[in-house]
Amino acid sequence: MANNYYDNDFQNNIIYGKIMKNSLAISAVISILLSSGLYAESNQSISGNLRLGYQYGKDSIGSGNEVAAGGFLHYETEEYKGVSFGGTLSATYGDKRGDGGYFIHGVSNNIVALSEAYLRIQDENSEFKVGRQTIDTPFANSDDIGMIKNYFGGATFLNTSLKDTTITAGYIRSMSTGSGDEQNKFTKLDNGVFMAGVEYEGIENLRLQAWHYDDFKNLGVTYIDGVYKTSLGMFDADLGVQYAYQDIAGMSNSVYGTIISIENKPTGLSIMGAYNKTDGTSANNLYGGGPFFTNVEHTTIADGGDDASSYKVGLTFDTSSIGISDLKLGIEKLWVGRKNDGDITNLGIIGEYAYNEDISLRAYYSDIKDNLGGDKRNLRVFADYRF
Repeated sequence: MANNYYDNDFQNNIIYGKIMKNSLAISAVISILLSSGLYAESNQSISGNLRLGYQYGKDSIGSGNEVAAGGFLHYETEEYKGVSFGGTLSATYGDKRGDGGYFIHGVSNNIVALSEAYLRIQDENSEFKVGRQTIDTPFANSDDIGMIKNYFGGATFLNTSLKDTTITAGYIRSMSTGSGDEQNKFTKLDNGVFMAGVEYEGIENLRLQAWHYDDFKNLGVTYIDGVYKTSLGMFDADLGVQYAYQDIAGMSNSVYGTIISIENKPTGLSIMGAYNKTDGTSANNLYGGGPFFTNVEHTTIADGGDDASSYKVGLTFDTSSIGISDLKLGIEKLWVGRKNDGDITNLGIIGEYAYNEDISLRAYYSDIKDNLGGDKRNLRVFADYRF
C-alpha cells in the first residue's frame, strides 16, 4: 500500500545533512555484512544479503526522501542425524524519521532483530521446522518489497513423498512485519492460524495448488489456482485461473481471477493481462502481499472494498534481444473499480538488472490516483549483494 510522506524540509535535509551525520553507522552495517560474506566462502552454512535502499514519496501531505542500509545474516549448523539449528539476524539503519522498512512512516525504528531462530528436522522426503522462520504461501508470505521482509513464528511441515506433489502443513502463531514501528517484534495472531496446502505438477506444463487457512473461530480461507504453460512457435504463453473464498469475522467473499501472458522470444517482449472480481465483502491479502493476479506493489484489489473489480495490463522488455544481458524493463497499469466511490489507478514502471548472481538492482516507480485518497507518487530503488 502507498504510504504518507513528510513535509518538504525533510526532502531538502535528508540527502546532505542527514546522510553525513549517519554515515558512520551505515558504514558499520555494511562492513559487518561484507566481512560475513567473505567468511561465507569457506563455510556454506552462512549466507546473507546486504541491501541499500532509497525512496522518494509524495502525496497530499507533502514529500520526502529516505535512504536506508541493512540486510540479514543467516547461519545454520551442520546437520546431525537430520537435525540442525538455524537463525537470522536482520539489521536496518535509516533516517530517524523513517522506519527503514517500507520507509517514511513517521516513526523511528532502526533495528537489529533476531528474525529467525528455528529447529529443523529432515530426511529424504520430509522437513519439519519449528520457531521463527520464513514462510512463502499464497496468504502468508515474505512480501519482500522493503528493507525487511515478513517473518513468522510457528511450525511447518513439508513432504514430497508423492511423485510431483508437495504437501505443506503448518501453524502460525506470530508475525513480524516489514513495515511500521512493530517491524522488530513478533506480534501474536488472534487464535493462531493453521494452514495446509497441496501443490501438484504431474500434468505436463500444468501447475496446480490448493490451500486452506483456519483459526477455527473467526477465519477460514480457501484458495486454489492453476497455471498452464505452452509454446507456440516463437511464442511462450501462460494461462492461469484462481479462486479464493474468505470468511473473516462472519463476513465472506469469493474472489475470482484470470491471467494471460505471452512472450515473443526473439524480441524479448512480453504482454500480459489479468482480471480479478470480488463478490461480497472486501478481499483480504492476510499475512503478506496476497496471491491475486492483479496485485501490484502498492495497490491491490483489497483497496477496492466490497464487490470490487480490478484489471491489469503490462508490457515487459528483456533487453537480451538487443545485446544487453540481464536487464528487464517493464510498465504496468492497474485499474481498481469500487462499487460506489470511483476508481483507483496505479501506473507502475519497473527496472531490474542483475550484474551477476550476487549483485542486483531493482527500481519501481508508482503513480497512484485515488478519488478518495488523493494522488500519490513513489519511487523505490534497491541494490542487493547476496553472499
